[in-house]
Amino acid sequence: MKYYFRQINEYKNPVPLYFLCGVQYNKKNPQDDKRVVLKEYLKEKKCCSIILEQYFNPKKSSGKLGYDTIGLQNLNDVETLACMAVDGVFIIHESHSTAAEIALFASTEAVAEKTFVLVPDKENAETNHFSGFLELGYKSLMPRHITFTPVIEKHIVNESKVEIKTFFKNNKIGKNLEKKIDDCINNAYRFKVLNIKKSNYHLNYNESISYYIDSNNLINMSIDVQLLKYYMIAIFSISEFRKEIRKTLRYFDGLTVCEVWFKKILLNSIQRNEASSIGKLNCKFEISNSINGRLDFRKAISFILYIFHGLGWIEIDINDKKGITMSKKTDDSTGFKYIYEKYSNIICEDTYLDIEGI
Repeated sequence: MKYYFRQINEYKNPVPLYFLCGVQYNKKNPQDDKRVVLKEYLKEKKCCSIILEQYFNPKKSSGKLGYDTIGLQNLNDVETLACMAVDGVFIIHESHSTAAEIALFASTEAVAEKTFVLVPDKENAETNHFSGFLELGYKSLMPRHITFTPVIEKHIVNESKVEIKTFFKNNKIGKNLEKKIDDCINNAYRFKVLNIKKSNYHLNYNESISYYIDSNNLINMSIDVQLLKYYMIAIFSISEFRKEIRKTLRYFDGLTVCEVWFKKILLNSIQRNEASSIGKLNCKFEISNSINGRLDFRKAISFILYIFHGLGWIEIDINDKKGITMSKKTDDSTGFKYIYEKYSNIICEDTYLDIEGI
């Protein structure tokens, strides 16, 4: 059976995914962590979200997967891929580290337009973390801001240091903040373009897959990581693919299966635009919305699988003694079967091809 990616000019993402950034994760009392509270609120709104520190470490330890295993050597690479892959970013801004994240995300328009910053009101902000550099250098690109009023606790560390901790009141999102967050959520439901376009001038189209065949008969392809995530979810809806992934014995075997299936379906789709056979041509991929030259196609797919693991959709064994296993939860909106079936219309079988293109 052959499979193809559909051409969809107006695609409404059924399950938005958010990346939640903030101060250091509260391991001791996670229920008090503002990102955990926000995550629960987004879940009520039928959205998915991920706090990376809950599931991953720079290096494999404490029962958590390591980024270094998939070739991501620093947090800049990790956060770059995260903000490119998700549908929206919430930054709870209360530290100099979150100011650095704002600078990173604001430097690219495609990321800045889907980034929302929650800032304590001036009366409750410990310090003004927006430096003059950020205000002047990034003012025109700064993400949208949402002001909230936190509950404040002061802890005396010593005579010269007072530690300030902030919380959402009763660990709940207040009514005023609810409305502002809901407006942000609506932004993630904007129509996307899922098209595969041939580029006659070797140009990349950021909101689609673009390709050209050069003089050496090499197919050069460019893809947006956010769209790659949609395609990868959809591929899990294919029973033959799931059977093959279940047979894998190691993580990287499973990763290769994902990579091969994506390339195969994409080439099937491209072939319908080409008079000559492209079956034996080699392919080269690049990330079209990358703000980091170290990131490549295989790392992007690998990180997407890490996100799926963090969401509980699949399980990656930390000791790499088995391949990728899939969540058995199917009865609610958090089960992977429920999720991938929502994306299954991105793919069609050869018996259901339309006559107007891919």
